[in-house]
Amino acid sequence: MLRLQGRLQAYDWGSREALPAFLGLPGDGRPWAEIWYGAHPSAPALASSVSPCVPAAGVDADLGPRSERLDRWLAENPRALREPNGRALPYLVKLLAAARPLSLQVHPNSDQAARGFAREGADRTPPASRNYADDKHKPETLLALVPTRALAGFRDAESVAADLERLAPDVLRAAISQLRQPANGLRDAFETVLRLDRGAIDSALTALQGIPLAGSGGSGGSAPADGTWGQDSLAVAREVLEFYPGDVGVLATIFLQPRSLEPGAALSVGAGVVHCYLDGLGLEVMASSDNVIRAGLTSKRVDIDELLAIVDFTAGGALVDHPRAEGGANATVQSYPAHFSEYQVTIYGIAGASVETKGAHGARVAIALDGQTRANCPDGRAALVAGDAVFLGAGESLELSGHGRVAVVGVP
Repeated sequence: MLRLQGRLQAYDWGSREALPAFLGLPGDGRPWAEIWYGAHPSAPALASSVSPCVPAAGVDADLGPRSERLDRWLAENPRALREPNGRALPYLVKLLAAARPLSLQVHPNSDQAARGFAREGADRTPPASRNYADDKHKPETLLALVPTRALAGFRDAESVAADLERLAPDVLRAAISQLRQPANGLRDAFETVLRLDRGAIDSALTALQGIPLAGSGGSGGSAPADGTWGQDSLAVAREVLEFYPGDVGVLATIFLQPRSLEPGAALSVGAGVVHCYLDGLGLEVMASSDNVIRAGLTSKRVDIDELLAIVDFTAGGALVDHPRAEGGANATVQSYPAHFSEYQVTIYGIAGASVETKGAHGARVAIALDGQTRANCPDGRAALVAGDAVFLGAGESLELSGHGRVAVVGVP
């Protein structure tokens, strides 16, 4: 068992308060967006058997003379993985805190990622102009730790058409007409909106600022099982507009299904599903990839052509799960469905008992969500508070004790 020190990522959409408060640490004025607990070479966790686990303020933070990058440690100790691909942890675990909407984005499937990565390599595409950081797909699951909102998957075409008609029927006439065509209407209309000229974008966004709205609804109240909530989609778009004035991605959000996640609910997004996290705090687990194709709401690279080539235009497309916690007063187990082959998440709630976690044939990462718990295995023990994490190699047993919740991520 190794302690993991997560690697802090400060992005402009992050929160200056949420992650420091969650970890019980002082903020430093930067927007703490993500903390990575994995072996992806972009920001691998640091591993140590002796040092305390706190988030790194920079990529070169030192855990002491016995610390090592997790990806390098795994390359030297492949038996800890017991995976077909040998030397790579198949998933990446993150804490994510959003104070403002993230980019409007989509992830490729495995074939698309392999072809795109190879093509950009063969073309010697400059790093700043690349869409593909690696050759892997990137399905992901966001498990809400506080009320969290997102946009994920398409709404039905007629609902989108009605909203565009209410917003700017003259400027958006072509898209409205396309949405009411039986074949490829959603795709054609989405492309039409993303390719609007500057004058049309400004006209539609000006109309958005002045239209009477029913309210964004927030995350209050109870949402249906799929996480949808019945607010005005134009109200959500106007909320996004406050952060991204002049961005065509604001209009594209009207096509997407709003999702409201109560704590414990998990949103899973597969390849081709357009999505955007609006705000909140969660545990994010994904295949170990950094492939993101963006359509807007970002200062990073946007590639409309590539995005349209990989989007799944089926209405819906995202999955929301909120499994019941099973067990008694001293211990509970909350098992989330394994929608993807790379990972599965189980949350253990401990209240004074000792709990032997489910066995796993591959490596696992355990991360404390609250309370004061202890991870015990034959070669050592580690005290855990929120944000502390440990890595366990294939076949290592793990017993949890204390009071609190611990998420354990492993291969199904």
